[in-house]
Amino acid sequence: MKTVYFILITFIGMQLSCTTSDVNENSENTLIGKWQLIEWYSSEGAEGTWEIIDNGYFYQFNEDNTLESNLFNCNGSYSVEDNLEYNLLISFNCENNQFQGYHKIEYDGDYLLLWAEGCVEACIGKYKRFKGK
Repeated sequence: MKTVYFILITFIGMQLSCTTSDVNENSENTLIGKWQLIEWYSSEGAEGTWEIIDNGYFYQFNEDNTLESNLFNCNGSYSVEDNLEYNLLISFNCENNQFQGYHKIEYDGDYLLLWAEGCVEACIGKYKRFKGK
């Protein structure tokens, strides 16, 4: 009987140890929000390097699949297709500047890594979630 109580107490203790913050940590792996470019990785045949970017551009991914950026003079759009390796399609169709590209999404702690499709070697933007307004 003591074994049953011990198992029951252990199970309840494990359940109580999971807090709301534990659940919210996983929900941070979402594209929604404002991200600023802080580093750029590129490689030309050999091992590549990360270059620090000061005052990098930002992407603001909105829940309605619209996209804002200070890189373009108009708003764009994005879509995520789960069945593709490069599953993030980013599109801007501004009057004098058009862009459309696929990216692979990866999360690394507090960072978003966007791998650009079509590079001969790796081209990766590293973004940090923007905490300001």
